[in-house]
Amino acid sequence: MFRNLATRVIHWIISPRIEQMPDEPRRRYFRNMAWFCFVLALSVALFAFLILWAWFTIVWVAPILPALWLAIGAILLFLVAAVTLAVARIERRPNQNSFSIVDLWVSD
Repeated sequence: MFRNLATRVIHWIISPRIEQMPDEPRRRYFRNMAWFCFVLALSVALFAFLILWAWFTIVWVAPILPALWLAIGAILLFLVAAVTLAVARIERRPNQNSFSIVDLWVSD
């Protein structure tokens, strides 16, 4: 049933001129049409992929990059604060050997 309907639709779509063509030009026509359909399908797939890529970029990457930037900045700020407090604690200790970290930068 569906095969008969498909055959009728194909014969209705294909013009009678093409059916009257000799075998070789008809083969060439359908081969070119098949390549055209294949390239068209590939271009549609590429376009869909680019739309999907843009959606991922807008929805996922755009919000995640600033969040990553803030997280890395917070970690670096924490590390700088920890090093600063450690240096300050070492400086506040009573002089054990009369050596100070400040002596590394300040020389008499």
